[in-house]
Amino acid sequence: MNELKYTLLLVLVTTLSYFLFSSSNFFIPIQSISNFGLSFENIFGVITYPFLHISLNHLIGNMCLLMAIGFVAESRLNRKDFFAIYFLSSIATGLVVAFFAQNTILIGASAAVAGLVIPACLIDFKKVIVYLVLFGVLSLVLTSAADFAVSSTYTFSQNQTTELEHVYNDTVQQRTLAVENISALEDRFRGGEINETQYNQSRQTLVSLIENLTKMQNSTANQLSQAKISVLNIEEGISREQASETSTPAHVVGSLVGLGYIALFERGIIWNSGYQVSRLEQWLRRQRKNWRKRGSRKSSR
Repeated sequence: MNELKYTLLLVLVTTLSYFLFSSSNFFIPIQSISNFGLSFENIFGVITYPFLHISLNHLIGNMCLLMAIGFVAESRLNRKDFFAIYFLSSIATGLVVAFFAQNTILIGASAAVAGLVIPACLIDFKKVIVYLVLFGVLSLVLTSAADFAVSSTYTFSQNQTTELEHVYNDTVQQRTLAVENISALEDRFRGGEINETQYNQSRQTLVSLIENLTKMQNSTANQLSQAKISVLNIEEGISREQASETSTPAHVVGSLVGLGYIALFERGIIWNSGYQVSRLEQWLRRQRKNWRKRGSRKSSR
């Protein structure tokens, strides 16, 4: 378990950052993306953009990939090399994208994760494949749960908005009627239909009713505003998620940075890759033999 601590630390910090930026909503506000994402206008976002994600699905996909790749990379890389590859890949990719795609806002940890892909594959390719399958299944489960949570919250907020609008309109009508009743009460008092005691008692009752209705109106207005904001944030978040594109060049740059780093500082991993290929070939041969044996047993039956 000791070799998993760097990856889990990155997953924890990145996940906490997402929920910190998104607050009580499922999506990070566009203003935060503009302020902390990487763009030609905001070059300082090169430090913060790996900790931002466009949606929960984006976060889940990158974190599951990070665990699949990072757990293998940690088994051979020390802390300095692991974090150097991760953040150098992120920084280099960010600067390249900011220079060549000046109208783009870059967010997400995928470029940083891409830097660990080649080292992890050279360290233990078979384990990478196994982890990719396992964490791929986990990603499907978590993204399905996230989609359900977003959809349920959106439906709830829409229904709440409709109900609160009815309550608000009804409260406004009741308050308006109470104000009209005070005017009518004053007319009756001036006309001598009721005495001063009746007037004062009735007026006090109506004033108290108006005060309560005013408080209810303000409270309902606040709740209605929050419900509408929730609906709007989800709609805008889904729209941004659908409009966002995966940057293949960014992933290529990140991968090349990771390869360049181990070529300079961890050549032993590259020399070990021949052994990994040999192990993979032996494993594939054994699998073929097993499949043939199973096939011959079925045919003999």
